[in-house]
Amino acid sequence: MRLDSLCNVISGQIISRLKTKSGETSSAIKSARILMPKAIRDGGVIHDDLDEAPISKDPSPNFLTKEGDIIFKLSSPYGAAYIDKTEEGLLVPSFCCRLTEIKDVDPFFLLAYLNSKTAMHQYEVACGGSVVAILKINSVRTLEIPELSSAIQAEIGKRYRSILELRYLVENVFSLEKERFELLFKENVEC
Repeated sequence: MRLDSLCNVISGQIISRLKTKSGETSSAIKSARILMPKAIRDGGVIHDDLDEAPISKDPSPNFLTKEGDIIFKLSSPYGAAYIDKTEEGLLVPSFCCRLTEIKDVDPFFLLAYLNSKTAMHQYEVACGGSVVAILKINSVRTLEIPELSSAIQAEIGKRYRSILELRYLVENVFSLEKERFELLFKENVEC
């Protein structure tokens, strides 16, 4: 199955077209949270790596994330992230594309595939040894997705979603424990 038969593939916004120009009044300037490619990792969005930029033009809704979307990073290292409720309204830059209105496929199965080594091989072939390994939007649209039964897709999707949730919890615990150690060190070590 081709990816574009399963969802709409929408290219990202060229951010410079929205940014403020010198001489614009401060009342026209707004702030936009941008989903930078570096914030897409292992199926999720790393909130600490989001960017913020002043803009003076409103972006089209086509360039803003919605719950249930998958955002795909067009530059190496390639990857995709599922958008949940907390990540709605992020501006998708031109180094990414938005997969929306996903149908006839489990979204977490699709996410698992897009982040797999098998898919990575397709990305490398599509770039054809280019010096700058950036996928074209048409190459993304024509990606071949394996045709598996809906039961197998659901199983893969369920397991992938579970492992993402587990990873998030473990990373959270690790971060909290690290903070705890730092506080203990600071309290008990004289400088």
